[in-house]
Amino acid sequence: MGQREDALDEDELWQCTTCYTCVEWCPCNVLVVDVITALRNMEVANGKILDNHRKVAESLINLGHTVDNPDRIKKVRKELGLPENPPTVLANPAAKADFDKILELTGFKKLVK
Repeated sequence: MGQREDALDEDELWQCTTCYTCVEWCPCNVLVVDVITALRNMEVANGKILDNHRKVAESLINLGHTVDNPDRIKKVRKELGLPENPPTVLANPAAKADFDKILELTGFKKLVK
């Protein structure tokens, strides 16, 4: 609609939590979150990513998770009778290797760097 640059310049673009409340309330059934996601993807493709988002993405690249599993959490899990690592890529090196391939093939790593 000719307002791409205005939309991409707004800090609000990055403040959306993707809770979908706007979609539920929109009387015109506009998929606002889809629009925001598309605009964010355009920004990231142009090398623009917020520091906090970059940190989460780097964690995903390094760990296969968006958050770490620090020793204090491992200790609590062990005390509860659980394995130190949840049954995800943290506990499955082969799955992490497969995930790394996906990140490489999709170009995700290049977007974050």
